[in-house]
Amino acid sequence: MKKCTETLIDAGKEAGLQVNAYKTKYMLLSRHQNAGQNHDIKTANRSFENVTEFNYFGTTVTNHSIQEILSSRLLPENIKIRIYKTIIIRVALYGCELHMRRVSAKFVPRLHGDDQRENRVNVCRDLKSEVQNDPEFLKRIVTGDESWCYEYDPESKQSSSQWKTPTSPRLKKARQVRSNVKTMLICM
Repeated sequence: MKKCTETLIDAGKEAGLQVNAYKTKYMLLSRHQNAGQNHDIKTANRSFENVTEFNYFGTTVTNHSIQEILSSRLLPENIKIRIYKTIIIRVALYGCELHMRRVSAKFVPRLHGDDQRENRVNVCRDLKSEVQNDPEFLKRIVTGDESWCYEYDPESKQSSSQWKTPTSPRLKKARQVRSNVKTMLICM
């Protein structure tokens, strides 16, 4: 059960969703009457409560009622599948019909990865060998540009993201306020 919960959390992260540990509960169905009673599922930083009943849009679903129906050998399999689709799947996928996703309002550049650093080193080596082989190479480069650079307080992409539906208007880009720190950038 714990592994399934961790898989759910990982799949949610890939889709940009977070599992709310306070609202998420689970109900264990088993042929044995007391199987899994009073055992909470604990993951790295979340704990999910085990319940025996819950309300879903005015319908009370209890552990014993669903358990007796789904484990009954008197009901045909197609009826059990229909009950599963109309009650259990609707509860499990509640909120998915809203098609909400988390969208970031601004672009936050990432730190250079190993491949980008390696590429930068290779380009510098190529330029160095070009300078050594061709003495006129440096005369063809435009130099002497300078500019004032202001410091901006970066905000993480995760903290700037917001929930939106497909029909909601496009998010406006967040404006960054520059600080009082400024630096002279001289490019040669």
